[in-house]
Amino acid sequence: MPAIDSVKAHFSRQMVRTVEVPEWAGEDGQPLIIYARPLTLSEKQRLRTMAQSGGDMEILVNTLIMKAEDSQGVKLFTIEHKRDLMNNADPDVVARVVVQITRPRTEDELEKK
Repeated sequence: MPAIDSVKAHFSRQMVRTVEVPEWAGEDGQPLIIYARPLTLSEKQRLRTMAQSGGDMEILVNTLIMKAEDSQGVKLFTIEHKRDLMNNADPDVVARVVVQITRPRTEDELEKK
């Protein structure tokens, strides 16, 4: 097997992360569950470029827009939500969610691959 196939196979096995957000509970009182696939190098580069022209807080919102999905893989937020996320969302909750989405994989998570 060529090396690139091994690289791609490993990445495709990465687990989708789930993040429970009780502060963003729906009408049923259940916490919003956000699903997020691992960041690619391309996405990291895009976020880095955005950070240079925007700011630290804006990168949090851009990451949330880019990565947050529902259980079916449908994006939860779009660029149209950016203004609301920047001005009408608890910054501590946004930061916590993005940290959970982007934190490095633990040894246990890596060993399961």
